[in-house]
Amino acid sequence: MSNILAIDTALSACSVAIYKHGRLDVCRESSPRSHIRTVLPMVHTLLGRHDLDLDAVDAIGFTLGPGSFTGLRIGLGVVQGLAFGCGIPVIPVSSLEAIALRAVVLHDVGDGEWIMPVIDARMNEVYHGLYRNMAGRVVAVNEDSISRPEALPEILVETAPVSVQEVIGVGDGWDLYLDRIEARPKAVYADVSTDAEQVLALALAQFMEGRAKRIDDVEPLYLRQADNWQKRQRIRDNPGGSD
Repeated sequence: MSNILAIDTALSACSVAIYKHGRLDVCRESSPRSHIRTVLPMVHTLLGRHDLDLDAVDAIGFTLGPGSFTGLRIGLGVVQGLAFGCGIPVIPVSSLEAIALRAVVLHDVGDGEWIMPVIDARMNEVYHGLYRNMAGRVVAVNEDSISRPEALPEILVETAPVSVQEVIGVGDGWDLYLDRIEARPKAVYADVSTDAEQVLALALAQFMEGRAKRIDDVEPLYLRQADNWQKRQRIRDNPGGSD
């Protein structure tokens, strides 16, 4: 039976999960800006708790983005170190897909319901996607994107067979920008965020389908071009440093 490790550093909280012999275990840290200090110790804690060596891990799932530039960079750095050292394949997972699945789990979202994760991207923009609950599995309807919040109703009309009034809104973007979005979702769960438990579930499904990748074939999903420029600039100015 497969041993899967999952790491989430995409947003303010940080979590790590492990799946061994059909059993799930999760470590969580909710303190903002603590990822660089906590994520690797949590990995070692879980591996030790389950008497599992890193080279016995079959794959590492992690949040690819979108999300915090710093959080994504930290997460990818940790995954690179773990994967390169033992030749472990990786499974990148959309942060928004993980949020959509967590909403299904926490709020008993009905089969066939439309789920729209919206999270703060700062600079008066949001990251967003659209998913549908299909028997407990969330299916992407369109690509994860970045937009101004007031544009969301029009974007839905143009790209999906559904209106804002028909979706379940999840993620902190709904709480922060609801007054700028003319239409109102049928329900809003603004407290739903990413978590390694759902990252692991999504990664395990992909692993079973043979969709694991080599770590050097993976790039973070920043979505905003400025983030890519910022990444190159910071690495050039401060190689090996931190924000």
